[in-house]
Amino acid sequence: WRPVLIGAEKLGRRKCNMVACGGFHTMVVDCDGTLWSWGLGRSGQLGLATTDSRAEPARVEQTRFQGLAIVMCAAGSSHSGAVTRTGDVFMWGCGKDGRLGTGSLLDALAPLKIHMDSHLECERERATEQESERAGELAGWL
Repeated sequence: WRPVLIGAEKLGRRKCNMVACGGFHTMVVDCDGTLWSWGLGRSGQLGLATTDSRAEPARVEQTRFQGLAIVMCAAGSSHSGAVTRTGDVFMWGCGKDGRLGTGSLLDALAPLKIHMDSHLECERERATEQESERAGELAGWL
């Protein structure tokens, strides 16, 4: 095995902020906050409103995230998640065992906004304020 460069033309000539690798799929967030996905789509984990698999990066339309830019993504074995610039969480893919947090055990073929309780919302807002004050610095939580 060896690393393979994904050509810039496959991501619309955009630079990437982060990559997340799942069991059988991969996602990338580009510098514009657009999410791209490819690989196995059997449970809808690509977020493309289909169970089709993709051999090349496919853009997940921002309308699926209420038009908000994506800043982080995560890829599980058969489900995925993303966080928007405003801190909203979206989940999709295999809903087995309630892993999507939607209150349902059904699969979601497209991103669904996860509704958090007010305590989590307040913590998210406080963390976002702290991050903007210290832009460019790396921090962790203990």
